Amino acid sequence: MEFLRPKTVEEAVELLDHPHALPVAGGTAFPGKPNAERLVDLTSLELNYVEERPDGFHVGATTTIAELERSPVAEMAGGYIRQACEFLADTPLRNMITVGGNIACGHLWAHLPPVLMTLGARTIIAGKRKRELTVYEVVSAGLQRGELIQEVIIPKLGGRGVFKKFALTRTDYAAVSVAVYWDELGRRVAVGGLVRPQRLGDLEGQIDITPELLDRAVDELNPVPHPHFDPEYRKHVLKVLLQRAIAEVEH
Repeated sequence: MEFLRPKTVEEAVELLDHPHALPVAGGTAFPGKPNAERLVDLTSLELNYVEERPDGFHVGATTTIAELERSPVAEMAGGYIRQACEFLADTPLRNMITVGGNIACGHLWAHLPPVLMTLGARTIIAGKRKRELTVYEVVSAGLQRGELIQEVIIPKLGGRGVFKKFALTRTDYAAVSVAVYWDELGRRVAVGGLVRPQRLGDLEGQIDITPELLDRAVDELNPVPHPHFDPEYRKHVLKVLLQRAIAEVEH
């Protein structure tokens, strides 16, 4: 197996344009392709930064969760992003897991995607041609061969967000996760753990969340099996967490 360490984004893109190449940064997980023959280390690309600019916070893809947690963007919207960071694994792993990896791997239990979806975050993708994708597009469709997340752009928002998760332990993988953001434009809701991270549009355009509406929105989801918890139980937990998060964020 090859282990390559490019010095520029352009060089990394070229090295990743291989049928069995995988990007690696934090090294705690890999986005598919178990038959990898080439690992491309992204840690020398100088993509570990959090910068405040006029259009929002620009976060480099190899910024670690610990670095993100200590940055100004973590305190935005009532500490919304910090809430997701502090419950993501333990301290040693938060110093390894990267922002780009947490999005690109597409794991059900990833903390950042639901939060970033409700904030309207977008990603800059480096490849043969540079393109911009929403976090949802990256999570749902993945990246093409030869592509990597270069940075994430998080809009500056003045509302309030709440992140909650249900797991075996405080730092374990989320069996259910909920992200709710609220401002003067309304409510945005995303879930994960139970299913691949996604928005729940049925809960966003309503002033009041009735039990019937909540039941319908959750019951339409098709849970991915979990080794410890029954699907119907996780759906029940999701409804409880949604009720709590919505009440907390709007009052």
